[in-house]
Amino acid sequence: MDYWRDADFTVLIQAADTYAELCNVKAAILARVPKGVDLIQAALPLVETTGNELISATGINAVQTVLIVGAAGNVERSAVYTAKQGGPVVIGAVSKCQLDEAKTIGADQLVITDDDHAIANLPMLDGVADTVNSKADEKLFAKVKPGGAFASVLEAPRNAEKHLTVEVVPVYAKPDAKAIQFMAEAVLDGKLVIPISRTSLSKAAEAQAAAEEGGIGKVLLIA
Repeated sequence: MDYWRDADFTVLIQAADTYAELCNVKAAILARVPKGVDLIQAALPLVETTGNELISATGINAVQTVLIVGAAGNVERSAVYTAKQGGPVVIGAVSKCQLDEAKTIGADQLVITDDDHAIANLPMLDGVADTVNSKADEKLFAKVKPGGAFASVLEAPRNAEKHLTVEVVPVYAKPDAKAIQFMAEAVLDGKLVIPISRTSLSKAAEAQAAAEEGGIGKVLLIA
């Protein structure tokens, strides 16, 4: 049993569906913040663990190739980092307007999702990790090798039934203290950078609306 003390103020938690300043959580889903990580950086567990789980769901290994859709996004940056630790070739798929930003995420290659010629020239893939539901999803799904995996937090592309040898793996974020610790250490070491926008808890509604529009990174509400 890992007991928690009042002095353990800085902890990473993953508590869904709440804007509350205080809440009850199970001790099993807590992870101590590594020394040197501040509370702003510590507010990333949902983003980090979802990206981590997406890559785990693809079952990718060191001699394979995985493509991450929307790679400049926050969850996707975490997916890129996780994938790179295992050694596979990592391809980041982004829209043309995100290309310059995506050059800093650490992917081995980049492809523009709104360029049909670029997608057609992709090699066959062992896995795809998707959180975007982009117009290119069906074309990317068709690029997965038989026996490969398409891991997504969304519904499968409409052409999935035409590629029955590709496994569709639904991913749902869940508390994972070990994954949180692993990703937090990456943030501490500067190996993983997640853009964070900050706003007051009293402006939660406005922040929610802005986040749904996209393009502002992770939103942190501060009491």
